[in-house]
Amino acid sequence: MNAPSNWKIKGMTASFGSSLIVDEPGLECASKAVVAMLKEIDNDVVGVIISAFGDPGLETARPYTTIPCVGISESSMLAASQNGRRFSVATTTPKLKNTIESRAMRLGLSDYLASIRLTASDPVSVMADHATLTHELRIAIQTCIVEDLAEAVIIGGGPLASAARDLKQYFDIPIIEPIPEAVRYLSRMIETRES
Repeated sequence: MNAPSNWKIKGMTASFGSSLIVDEPGLECASKAVVAMLKEIDNDVVGVIISAFGDPGLETARPYTTIPCVGISESSMLAASQNGRRFSVATTTPKLKNTIESRAMRLGLSDYLASIRLTASDPVSVMADHATLTHELRIAIQTCIVEDLAEAVIIGGGPLASAARDLKQYFDIPIIEPIPEAVRYLSRMIETRES
């Protein structure tokens, strides 16, 4: 993921909220959980990655801390749109489509967002079966490329990381994994602060 060699990445899980965010109420609850977790982080933490694709609590959390906070949606959209590239998002959560569009708008990237394509199956069931997940995301990516003329495709969700890695081999355009992009983005922010 290109994190500096002296970094230690510590995972934290919210003490409340949904185990899988599939809709706006789940995202709102996750936002509250993120803010609660930020109040408890150790003093030696130098940055925070919010690893849910809706970036729950990101804007709310930033005033609570002096350390850099990034979200995986924010990070992957910034990477996907580099040099004016048109990008799409392939994901599993239809009830969060408006949230994804809002993230692109908030980042000033609406003109670069070509589409949001969704898997066919129910989000919970498709994520429980890696083969089905990979197959359905592959179809969604192909549609992004052929119909929407996307030049990069983000796999929209932290839990979709292994599928994203598997899918890269099938396409000639960048298939963006949000969590590694967030690590790279946070690394740059920390380096800028320290220089």
